Amino acid sequence: KELKLDGGIAFDGDGDRAVLIDDKARPVNPGILGAMLIEHYLAEHPGAAVVYDARASHIMFDTITKLGGKGVRSKVGHSNIKALMHEHKAVLGVEQSAHYYFRDNFFADSGLIAALVALDIVSRSGQRLSEIVDRLSIYVNSGEINMPVGDTATKLREFKLAYSDGEQDELDGLTVNYPDWWFNVRPSNTEPLLRLSVESKDRALTASKVEELTKILKS
Repeated sequence: KELKLDGGIAFDGDGDRAVLIDDKARPVNPGILGAMLIEHYLAEHPGAAVVYDARASHIMFDTITKLGGKGVRSKVGHSNIKALMHEHKAVLGVEQSAHYYFRDNFFADSGLIAALVALDIVSRSGQRLSEIVDRLSIYVNSGEINMPVGDTATKLREFKLAYSDGEQDELDGLTVNYPDWWFNVRPSNTEPLLRLSVESKDRALTASKVEELTKILKS
Protein backbone atom coordinates (compact mmCIF):
# COMPACT_ATOMS: atom_id res chain seq x y z
CA LYS A 1 0.00 0.00 0.00
CA GLU A 2 2.77 2.42 0.95
CA LEU A 3 4.56 2.03 -2.41
CA LYS A 4 1.33 1.64 -4.42
CA LEU A 5 2.63 -1.61 -5.92
CA ASP A 6 0.72 -3.78 -8.40
CA GLY A 7 1.04 -6.87 -6.19
CA GLY A 8 3.26 -9.15 -4.23
CA ILE A 9 4.23 -12.81 -4.04
CA ALA A 10 4.86 -14.87 -0.90
CA PHE A 11 6.89 -18.07 -1.24
CA ASP A 12 7.31 -20.70 1.45
CA GLY A 13 10.75 -21.74 2.69
CA ASP A 14 11.57 -24.23 -0.07
CA GLY A 15 9.88 -22.28 -2.85
CA ASP A 16 7.36 -24.91 -3.92
CA ARG A 17 4.36 -22.80 -2.87
CA ALA A 18 3.33 -19.31 -3.94
CA VAL A 19 0.56 -17.01 -2.71
CA LEU A 20 -0.28 -13.77 -4.51
CA ILE A 21 -1.09 -10.45 -2.84
CA ASP A 22 -3.18 -8.21 -5.09
CA ASP A 23 -2.89 -4.45 -5.67
CA LYS A 24 -5.37 -3.83 -2.84
CA ALA A 25 -3.02 -5.71 -0.47
CA ARG A 26 -5.41 -8.68 -0.22
CA PRO A 27 -4.00 -12.23 -0.01
CA VAL A 28 -5.36 -14.16 -2.99
CA ASN A 29 -7.01 -17.48 -2.16
CA PRO A 30 -4.94 -20.29 -3.73
CA GLY A 31 -8.08 -21.50 -5.50
CA ILE A 32 -8.26 -18.20 -7.37
CA LEU A 33 -4.68 -18.51 -8.60
CA GLY A 34 -5.56 -22.10 -9.49
CA ALA A 35 -8.46 -20.85 -11.64
CA MET A 36 -6.18 -18.27 -13.29
CA LEU A 37 -3.68 -20.99 -14.19
CA ILE A 38 -6.47 -23.28 -15.42
CA GLU A 39 -7.75 -20.55 -17.75
CA HIS A 40 -4.22 -19.99 -19.06
CA TYR A 41 -3.31 -23.63 -19.67
CA LEU A 42 -6.65 -24.71 -21.11
CA ALA A 43 -6.43 -21.80 -23.58
CA GLU A 44 -3.07 -23.20 -24.70
CA HIS A 45 -4.12 -26.87 -24.47
CA PRO A 46 -7.87 -27.16 -25.23
CA GLY A 47 -9.53 -30.21 -23.70
CA ALA A 48 -6.51 -31.09 -21.55
CA ALA A 49 -6.82 -32.77 -18.15
CA VAL A 50 -6.33 -30.81 -14.92
CA VAL A 51 -5.89 -32.54 -11.55
CA TYR A 52 -7.20 -30.84 -8.41
CA ASP A 53 -7.50 -32.01 -4.81
CA ALA A 54 -10.57 -33.02 -2.82
CA ARG A 55 -10.73 -29.78 -0.79
CA ALA A 56 -10.19 -27.48 -3.78
CA SER A 57 -12.45 -24.46 -4.25
CA HIS A 58 -15.30 -25.12 -6.66
CA ILE A 59 -14.09 -22.20 -8.77
CA MET A 60 -11.48 -24.60 -10.14
CA PHE A 61 -14.02 -27.26 -11.17
CA ASP A 62 -16.32 -24.56 -12.58
CA THR A 63 -13.47 -23.12 -14.66
CA ILE A 64 -12.40 -26.51 -16.01
CA THR A 65 -15.99 -27.35 -16.96
CA LYS A 66 -16.64 -23.95 -18.55
CA LEU A 67 -13.54 -24.23 -20.73
CA GLY A 68 -14.11 -27.85 -21.78
CA GLY A 69 -11.21 -29.37 -19.88
CA LYS A 70 -11.15 -32.75 -18.15
CA GLY A 71 -11.24 -32.39 -14.36
CA VAL A 72 -9.61 -35.16 -12.32
CA ARG A 73 -10.23 -35.06 -8.56
CA SER A 74 -7.46 -36.38 -6.33
CA LYS A 75 -6.64 -37.16 -2.74
CA VAL A 76 -4.52 -34.46 -1.11
CA GLY A 77 -0.75 -34.90 -1.36
CA HIS A 78 1.95 -34.49 -3.98
CA SER A 79 2.37 -38.23 -4.61
CA ASN A 80 -1.36 -38.56 -5.38
CA ILE A 81 -1.44 -35.46 -7.61
CA LYS A 82 1.67 -36.51 -9.56
CA ALA A 83 0.44 -40.08 -10.09
CA LEU A 84 -2.87 -38.88 -11.55
CA MET A 85 -1.14 -36.26 -13.68
CA HIS A 86 1.03 -38.98 -15.20
CA GLU A 87 -1.98 -41.26 -15.71
CA HIS A 88 -4.09 -38.60 -17.45
CA LYS A 89 -1.17 -36.68 -19.02
CA ALA A 90 -2.59 -33.62 -17.23
CA VAL A 91 -1.19 -30.24 -18.21
CA LEU A 92 -1.66 -28.83 -14.69
CA GLY A 93 -2.22 -29.94 -11.11
CA VAL A 94 -3.54 -27.70 -8.33
CA GLU A 95 -3.74 -28.14 -4.57
CA GLN A 96 -5.70 -25.73 -2.37
CA SER A 97 -2.56 -25.50 -0.21
CA ALA A 98 -0.92 -23.32 -2.94
CA HIS A 99 1.02 -26.13 -4.62
CA TYR A 100 0.88 -25.93 -8.42
CA TYR A 101 2.20 -28.76 -10.62
CA PHE A 102 3.19 -28.48 -14.28
CA ARG A 103 3.48 -31.15 -16.96
CA ASP A 104 6.35 -29.22 -18.54
CA ASN A 105 8.18 -29.26 -15.20
CA PHE A 106 8.28 -33.08 -15.05
CA PHE A 107 4.87 -33.02 -13.31
CA ALA A 108 6.54 -31.39 -10.28
CA ASP A 109 5.29 -28.39 -8.31
CA SER A 110 6.95 -24.99 -8.46
CA GLY A 111 6.00 -21.78 -6.72
CA LEU A 112 8.30 -19.85 -9.05
CA ILE A 113 6.64 -21.12 -12.25
CA ALA A 114 3.18 -20.42 -10.79
CA ALA A 115 4.23 -16.87 -9.88
CA LEU A 116 5.82 -16.15 -13.28
CA VAL A 117 2.79 -17.46 -15.18
CA ALA A 118 0.52 -15.37 -12.94
CA LEU A 119 2.57 -12.25 -13.74
CA ASP A 120 2.30 -13.08 -17.46
CA ILE A 121 -1.49 -13.52 -17.15
CA VAL A 122 -1.90 -10.14 -15.47
CA SER A 123 0.45 -8.41 -17.92
CA ARG A 124 -1.39 -9.75 -20.97
CA SER A 125 -4.87 -9.13 -19.55
CA GLY A 126 -4.60 -5.33 -19.40
CA GLN A 127 -6.29 -5.55 -15.99
CA ARG A 128 -5.14 -5.12 -12.43
CA LEU A 129 -4.73 -8.32 -10.44
CA SER A 130 -7.59 -7.23 -8.15
CA GLU A 131 -9.96 -7.08 -11.13
CA ILE A 132 -9.13 -10.66 -12.11
CA VAL A 133 -9.48 -11.77 -8.48
CA ASP A 134 -12.87 -10.07 -8.14
CA ARG A 135 -14.14 -11.76 -11.32
CA LEU A 136 -13.18 -15.19 -9.98
CA SER A 137 -14.24 -14.62 -6.34
CA ILE A 138 -17.57 -16.41 -6.66
CA TYR A 139 -17.09 -18.53 -3.54
CA VAL A 140 -16.19 -17.77 0.07
CA ASN A 141 -13.70 -20.41 1.21
CA SER A 142 -12.78 -20.94 4.86
CA GLY A 143 -9.30 -22.27 4.21
CA GLU A 144 -8.24 -25.32 6.22
CA ILE A 145 -9.11 -25.27 9.93
CA ASN A 146 -7.00 -27.70 11.96
CA MET A 147 -8.23 -29.41 15.10
CA PRO A 148 -6.43 -32.04 17.26
CA VAL A 149 -8.62 -35.16 17.47
CA GLY A 150 -7.80 -38.36 19.35
CA ASP A 151 -9.82 -40.81 17.26
CA THR A 152 -10.19 -39.45 13.74
CA ALA A 153 -12.13 -42.46 12.42
CA THR A 154 -14.84 -42.12 15.08
CA LYS A 155 -15.12 -38.38 14.50
CA LEU A 156 -15.47 -38.90 10.73
CA ARG A 157 -18.32 -41.38 11.35
CA GLU A 158 -19.98 -38.72 13.52
CA PHE A 159 -19.81 -36.22 10.66
CA LYS A 160 -21.11 -38.83 8.22
CA LEU A 161 -24.19 -39.48 10.36
CA ALA A 162 -24.83 -35.82 11.18
CA TYR A 163 -24.81 -34.83 7.49
CA SER A 164 -26.33 -37.95 5.96
CA ASP A 165 -28.86 -35.83 4.03
CA GLY A 166 -26.05 -34.37 1.87
CA GLU A 167 -24.28 -35.89 -1.14
CA GLN A 168 -21.28 -37.68 0.35
CA ASP A 169 -18.03 -39.13 -0.93
CA GLU A 170 -15.00 -40.54 0.86
CA LEU A 171 -12.23 -39.97 -1.66
CA ASP A 172 -10.22 -38.17 1.04
CA GLY A 173 -11.80 -38.09 4.48
CA LEU A 174 -15.43 -37.03 4.01
CA THR A 175 -16.81 -34.52 1.54
CA VAL A 176 -20.47 -33.50 1.80
CA ASN A 177 -22.18 -31.39 -0.86
CA TYR A 178 -25.40 -29.41 -0.48
CA PRO A 179 -27.01 -27.19 -3.12
CA ASP A 180 -25.67 -23.99 -1.53
CA TRP A 181 -22.56 -25.11 0.41
CA TRP A 182 -20.12 -27.99 0.92
CA PHE A 183 -17.42 -29.14 3.31
CA ASN A 184 -14.51 -31.55 3.48
CA VAL A 185 -13.08 -32.96 6.68
CA ARG A 186 -10.05 -35.21 6.45
CA PRO A 187 -7.24 -36.60 8.59
CA SER A 188 -3.91 -34.85 8.22
CA ASN A 189 -1.28 -36.85 6.34
CA THR A 190 1.42 -35.72 8.78
CA GLU A 191 -0.17 -34.83 12.17
CA PRO A 192 -2.88 -36.15 14.59
CA LEU A 193 -5.38 -33.58 13.30
CA LEU A 194 -8.58 -33.33 11.36
CA ARG A 195 -8.57 -30.59 8.72
CA LEU A 196 -11.85 -28.86 7.89
CA SER A 197 -12.65 -26.84 4.75
CA VAL A 198 -16.00 -25.12 4.12
CA GLU A 199 -17.22 -23.17 1.10
CA SER A 200 -20.35 -21.42 -0.13
CA LYS A 201 -21.24 -18.37 -2.22
CA ASP A 202 -22.26 -16.38 0.87
CA ARG A 203 -19.87 -15.07 3.53
CA ALA A 204 -22.39 -15.36 6.36
CA LEU A 205 -23.33 -18.92 5.38
CA THR A 206 -19.70 -20.03 5.25
CA ALA A 207 -19.06 -18.47 8.67
CA SER A 208 -22.13 -20.10 10.23
CA LYS A 209 -21.24 -23.53 8.83
CA VAL A 210 -17.66 -23.19 10.07
CA GLU A 211 -19.05 -22.50 13.55
CA GLU A 212 -21.49 -25.41 13.32
CA LEU A 213 -18.89 -27.92 12.10
CA THR A 214 -16.21 -26.72 14.52
CA LYS A 215 -18.53 -27.51 17.44
CA ILE A 216 -18.62 -31.13 16.27
CA LEU A 217 -14.84 -31.20 15.98
CA LYS A 218 -14.49 -29.91 19.54
CA SER A 219 -17.17 -32.15 21.10
